[in-house]
Amino acid sequence: MKLVFAASFLLSAVVAEDTCTHGKLFVTDMETTNIHVFDVSKGNLDSLSPETTIDVGGKPGINLQYTASGKEVAAIFRGTENLGYVDALVNFVDTGVSTEFHGDHYDIEYSAPTLVQNARIDCARPIHFVRHDDKIAVFCDGSYTFSPQINSTIWVVEEGKFGSTTESAIVYNDTLQGSHHGVAIPVDDNHVLYSLASADRINRTAAGEDDALPDTFQVVDYQGTVLHSIADESDPNTHCSGFHGSSAVDDTFALACDIEHGGILIVEYEAPGMTYTSRALSYPDSFPEHRSTTLEDHPMAKYIVGNFFGQDQYHLMAFTDTDTTMTTDQILTLDSSQCAYAYERGQAEVILVLMPNGMLHAFEFDGTWEEIAKLQVVPDMQECSEVQLVPGVMQAFVLHKGTNTLYAVDMDHVHDGEMEVSTSQLTFTPFDAVVSGVPLNVACQGHDHGHQHTSAAAAHQASFFLIKVMILIVAVFK
Repeated sequence: MKLVFAASFLLSAVVAEDTCTHGKLFVTDMETTNIHVFDVSKGNLDSLSPETTIDVGGKPGINLQYTASGKEVAAIFRGTENLGYVDALVNFVDTGVSTEFHGDHYDIEYSAPTLVQNARIDCARPIHFVRHDDKIAVFCDGSYTFSPQINSTIWVVEEGKFGSTTESAIVYNDTLQGSHHGVAIPVDDNHVLYSLASADRINRTAAGEDDALPDTFQVVDYQGTVLHSIADESDPNTHCSGFHGSSAVDDTFALACDIEHGGILIVEYEAPGMTYTSRALSYPDSFPEHRSTTLEDHPMAKYIVGNFFGQDQYHLMAFTDTDTTMTTDQILTLDSSQCAYAYERGQAEVILVLMPNGMLHAFEFDGTWEEIAKLQVVPDMQECSEVQLVPGVMQAFVLHKGTNTLYAVDMDHVHDGEMEVSTSQLTFTPFDAVVSGVPLNVACQGHDHGHQHTSAAAAHQASFFLIKVMILIVAVFK
């Protein structure tokens, strides 16, 4: 009896520790090249103001992306159209976060953000940004209309090499044939899965102008050897016509295809033999003329979530990378097109949906959709172009660009049906924002996600406590 009580007490102490580190909110300025950094790490959302500002250079109009480690933020200027987007620039900012594992918890500290010096990318129109396998792939569309055509390019950056003084963090780059609106996904140590421009795009025929979205893909290694081709347009299992929207979960990749294709293309990689296979996951039959164009994933989430629309009907869908069919239970019908949707960033149990009326909805999905909370965040909101939804760690932020207002939503009690909003007035016009400065796998400590994606740190923590239990067992029986 003593043994059972002692062991259960020790393990329950771990589970009970369910605190979240909220990280930092990074916001770009529409008129300058500054990134303003807001401290939201303590969960104090009243009257927010920047604690520091960093100038990343380039030109105003900078988009932001987070990295999975939370250690960097990508600052992306997509370029000027009449210049063929050749003035575009991708820089990375070190967020200043440092983490140290102490057996049963992490210590997280911050220093001032700095510009990473060994990862600058100069390319034409960087659009798609994919995090996977501790790397980041940036796909730069180029320019089809510029004369001569500026071809698409691919860049892969290795997160572990950021800040090195002896080598570049850019481990791969290539120039493709033609320009198109595509994607690249880093795989394993030295593979890249990427889309290909059509022959009409490459040759700039009359049909090429309406053919920006790719249909075919291939996988290469860093030496350029083609390892796998996904290019048989007669078979829905081996192509993805009208591609737009991707997800990368473990060794499985989801590509959102058009109505003609009729579903999602699932590409699976087996590391031992370095083999690739692909198969089609069809959209539900009861929703004809529908498709998805964006997919959202999270390393701690069970499901991939995507938009799903057609015939003036708007939905969200959820599926797993092992599904063979999709049912109507996986579809959530909305009153209108959503402004944005996103996973909460810490635990990924809640899916946030911002609607055009300024209402923020919180849903859970585990086989069926359930709304657990909603909150009027932006009063008198008219249209989606006015705002941007920024998911945080048990927080959410909405930027209102017309009024320079920052709405901060506290989600600590979202599972009880409650969310609270605080309002701050900014002294600048916001352009884009992202939450970073906290690794996704340690954002919320002691939380049982009940999912197969387990970080090395989590495994380390589990082993540490098992050792403690074994010592305790020995002590009791002595």
